[in-house]
Amino acid sequence: MLFVLLPLCGLLCYILALKNGLGLKRWTFFGTVMGPVALFMFNVHKRRQLHRQCGFLFARFSA
Repeated sequence: MLFVLLPLCGLLCYILALKNGLGLKRWTFFGTVMGPVALFMFNVHKRRQLHRQCGFLFARFSA
């Protein structure tokens, strides 16, 4: 089961990194090695990049 889960998490991290403009190789490798933990780390990294670019007062509303 682990051999199926890890490559799927790597593929998902690749798609998310491509969609959000982050490093493809880095997040694909990290997703393949760490598994589902990498998805949480990805969301934290994406949020921190948004704060760096736009500032902490920037409000992002998702519908």
